[in-house]
Amino acid sequence: MIFGRRILAVMIVAISAVGLVAYAYSLALQNNPASSNPCAPPSTSSNTYGANFQGTEYWAQNVTFTDVNQQITLVGVQFVTASFSDPSVSHLENGQCVSINGPTIQASISVKITFNSGSSEILSLTYKGGSQSEQYILSTHLSPRAGLLWQAGKSYLILLVSKS
Repeated sequence: MIFGRRILAVMIVAISAVGLVAYAYSLALQNNPASSNPCAPPSTSSNTYGANFQGTEYWAQNVTFTDVNQQITLVGVQFVTASFSDPSVSHLENGQCVSINGPTIQASISVKITFNSGSSEILSLTYKGGSQSEQYILSTHLSPRAGLLWQAGKSYLILLVSKS
């Protein structure tokens, strides 16, 4: 009789442990949204550096986004891709991973920027496509001010957060 109770107790503990692991896994899935592009490589970013843009000092970071829901935090300001389209980044087409390169291929991105205060903005930018001038957009939020910058000929965006 005592042996039977021990087996029953061990079974209950084992079932509880399996349930706990399943619950933790479900929470992890909720916190890591699925990629919309199974072919996309991971995003890449440089170290943070100081930069001067239009007479204002910024913290800057070079970033190559490749999909939606990619997140970078720069000096407390969070940047998350809300939409992304760049044919030069590997993407699914007719069941195959392909990329389209050429001097006139344009890219577009919308990034949700969330500030320490909790306020957020969505900034959208069209870039690449053979443009010979830099493209940029800055937030209406001023302290700090954040933005996206693309310089002609570069494959990456520069994230900006003002130092003041």
